Amino acid sequence: MNHAEPASPSPKRHENGSATRPRLRNRIFTAGFTASTTGVRDIELKERGFKRILRYLPLMGLMLAVIAATGIGLWYSATHCEIGKTTNRTPRVNTNATANTTKALAPLAPAPCLPSIPQPQPSHFAGTAGTGATETFITHATTSPYVIGRDNWVFWADAQAHNFSQAIGKEQLSAAMLAEWGKFFTNLRTLANARGATLVIMPGPAKWDVFARFLPEWTEQLLSDKPLNQLIRAYPQLPWLDTRETVSAKAPVEPKTPDTFYGWSRVNSHWSPYGGYLAWKQTVKCLAALDSQLQGLTVPPVAQLRVTQAPNEFLPLGYHQQANDWVVPAFSLQPGTFTATDQNGNSLTLPVGSGTDFANLPTETRNPHATGPAALIFRDSMGNGISPLWNLAFSRTYQMGHYLDTGHPTDFATAIATQKPRVIIFEFAERYLTFTPPPLPHPSANTSKPTKAD
Repeated sequence: MNHAEPASPSPKRHENGSATRPRLRNRIFTAGFTASTTGVRDIELKERGFKRILRYLPLMGLMLAVIAATGIGLWYSATHCEIGKTTNRTPRVNTNATANTTKALAPLAPAPCLPSIPQPQPSHFAGTAGTGATETFITHATTSPYVIGRDNWVFWADAQAHNFSQAIGKEQLSAAMLAEWGKFFTNLRTLANARGATLVIMPGPAKWDVFARFLPEWTEQLLSDKPLNQLIRAYPQLPWLDTRETVSAKAPVEPKTPDTFYGWSRVNSHWSPYGGYLAWKQTVKCLAALDSQLQGLTVPPVAQLRVTQAPNEFLPLGYHQQANDWVVPAFSLQPGTFTATDQNGNSLTLPVGSGTDFANLPTETRNPHATGPAALIFRDSMGNGISPLWNLAFSRTYQMGHYLDTGHPTDFATAIATQKPRVIIFEFAERYLTFTPPPLPHPSANTSKPTKAD
């Protein structure tokens, strides 16, 4: 998920819309997070080169502060959306209209999908008053590829997808970017509807959004509106699956210890398998609310929650403190197997409850024990933690990377037409909103005829 990758030739496309990717690894997929060379493209910083950059950061910081003092007003007006000025928006009420509106407002996403509409927050980085906030940010968040928060919670800095700027609301969606994302998801929904499929748009929540209370103390007076909140407020009628509140719950680990565990680790930006489980429980309710024919998708009972050492994303960058806070649910399941097949036809037989690693996409799974319909899942490495539940619930899944961050995104329209899914899940890391979405033409009524899904 790196923010900027070197330009590379466009990968070979298959008729299903996918690009050529590495072959399926001959190994058992587990419910845990697997860091892989092609799957978790979060960041690659060579240590020696980075230390060389650090020598010049104090001077760079001073220069940036001067620039901020003179140009912050122009910057804000060019890059911030006016939606932040909307007031008196109450939960579950679509007030995204003016007094002159004559058309009926589109219905909101159902409550199990979108529990509430995020309230707008004023920006502390606006105009000349934001100079001090910018200077504080430069001082604390630009000298390392990561930022250490309360209780040793570690967050990516801006080297990765402008991560920390998004975390505190320094970077927001401009009006143009807001419109681009809105158009992309609106057209994606139209494509799904034209094929008889139910779509859910599932932002993989950022750790800094779910657990803002663990951000550093110096951010308290700076926190401003977040890009995802802007987008949901502007397009509340889209089929959002907003799990941020759900996945913030504490993990009821037994036997009880003085430590508190969650669906995230201090040292990893991805949700753990327990976080994925919490998200799946809401997904099931959301799909049932969107489509009555999707009632009863499998939510397996949890026999035990195991706590293990978390995969430390920041270890290669010099943060060596480990954390034993990776929560993995052990499910009560009837014995059984399913198959996972890669794009080259290589298949593995796996025990039910196994996951699908991002490194092996695209992958098709077939589970004869599942009662759910066929699902097409566009995803990234956030999907690792929830994929065991997808594989368990749907009789067939076709999981493929969206690759929004590569410059060569998936051909979504072709994939939908080829796979003929009954359910489409578009999972993407929340931080990806800093990227410009690819063009997705609006399907013409003359060319997009409803097709019976599997």
